[in-house]
Amino acid sequence: MTLDPLQVGMMVHEVTRNAFQLEIGFSDDIAVIAEAGLRLVTSDGDVHHYAGDVTELESLESLVGTLLSSVQLSPRGLLTLNFDSGDSVAVSPHPDAEGWNICDAEGVRVVCLPGGAPVQVNTPEYES
Repeated sequence: MTLDPLQVGMMVHEVTRNAFQLEIGFSDDIAVIAEAGLRLVTSDGDVHHYAGDVTELESLESLVGTLLSSVQLSPRGLLTLNFDSGDSVAVSPHPDAEGWNICDAEGVRVVCLPGGAPVQVNTPEYES
C-alpha cells in the first residue's frame, strides 16, 4: 500500500492538538492525524506517550523543522515515522475507532480503520 501523499523528505511545520486529535503538519499541507494516541521516542531514548486528552505538546513540538527520513506501516496498522533528528513517532491503530489518517488539502487520503486495517480513500475497498 502506498502512503501518498506522505513522502520522505517532507519537513514538519507544526504539531497541534484539536479536540482529541494530535496533528503533525508537514510541508505541502500534508498531515498525519492521530486519533488513538501516539508514542514519541527521542534521539536520546526518552519515551513520551500521548493520548487524546494531551495538553502538553512540548516534546512533540521538537519535531518542527525536522525532515521525514522514513515511513513504515505494519500489517496491523502501526504507522511509524522516523525523522532526520533521530526521533521517531509510532501512531497506533485502535480496536473500535479510526486510529489515524493521512490527509492533504483535498481531504483524507489514507485512513486506519477500526482494528488496524489501513485503506486508501476513494478506492473501491473504502467506499464499499
